[in-house]
Amino acid sequence: MEGYKCAKCGRVYSIKKAICPECTSREFITVDMGEECILLTYTELWVTPTGVSEKPLRLGIVEFPNGGRAFGQIITESPAIGIKLRPIWKQLKEEDGKALWGFAFQDQRKEPK
Repeated sequence: MEGYKCAKCGRVYSIKKAICPECTSREFITVDMGEECILLTYTELWVTPTGVSEKPLRLGIVEFPNGGRAFGQIITESPAIGIKLRPIWKQLKEEDGKALWGFAFQDQRKEPK
């Protein structure tokens, strides 16, 4: 997963921005976010958007070692603040017969089946 680091202040973003909200610089460097992040917060949706079949749909904010944060689907049966996750590329939903792909964050713990 790639992120964007402000060349002036060093703040890391998961989404490319035109201007750094921290220092107003317009220069960014592409950086690797890493293979591991921790869960900062999450919520569970039981009424999901059209095209999403997973229930509950767990969404959360994760933080990478470089300080960058990202929002996305959390894939685990037992979410808990502080657990280690890893970014994966997956189909998030289907809309009008077309697959929508993006990053999700998968639990690294061994879960019982």
